[in-house]
Amino acid sequence: MLWYYVEGTEQKGPVDEEAFQRLIDEQTIRADTLVWREGMDEWKPWSALADHYAPSAESAEVGVCVECGQTYPADQLVEYGDSHVCANCKDTFFQKVREGVETTATFRYGGFWIRGVALFIDGAILGFVNMMMSVLLGPLLPQEAGDDVRMSFFFAVTGVLFVLQLTVAAAYSTWFVGRFAATPGKMACGLRVVLPDGGTVSYARAFGRYFAEMLSGLILYIGYLMAAFDDEKRTLHDRICNTRVVYK
Repeated sequence: MLWYYVEGTEQKGPVDEEAFQRLIDEQTIRADTLVWREGMDEWKPWSALADHYAPSAESAEVGVCVECGQTYPADQLVEYGDSHVCANCKDTFFQKVREGVETTATFRYGGFWIRGVALFIDGAILGFVNMMMSVLLGPLLPQEAGDDVRMSFFFAVTGVLFVLQLTVAAAYSTWFVGRFAATPGKMACGLRVVLPDGGTVSYARAFGRYFAEMLSGLILYIGYLMAAFDDEKRTLHDRICNTRVVYK
């Protein structure tokens, strides 16, 4: 069977099965390389034809690039600690290393209990702030008015207080996670919130994560309990926002 493939902007071939296998082993033909053979309706990327590439005997020793997830012969990968990186991803990987960004292979995830301690610290801080707001708004209630007036003021002040507390809590989580990748509670526990590749969380994602965290609590805290059973210690709000909580 004869194969054709695209290299750059050039169509190359035909090559027989043995030569085609050798091109795969040499990574001339990669997952995104367009290939065609007789009987195919159209050109397709090699990955569409080989979901799991089995290397030939000459290159039986293989590894997986920690950045792109592609399989390569072992002698074409750069080893760094427990990680292996292909030539195409090498610059990106070592740039992350220089910037102190962790790769997926080096993550140490924050578990259920340590995250619970961080949540308790943040709750204590916000609880104090909420108490101070209640103390400041308390004098707004009229002392000499009738019961109906006092009740109306009570509900109005309670509504204002709820909005203020929600705003402060959302701003607290959004600003600290967006600016420092961690709330004070997480900082105290040596944790930070990151993207799956170790990148920083944007303010917009941090804002959405706060409200997703509310959902985790509203369903009887089951969203938090999920961290105890997940391989990457993800809670429900981590899954919704595609974040991870890891040790610094």
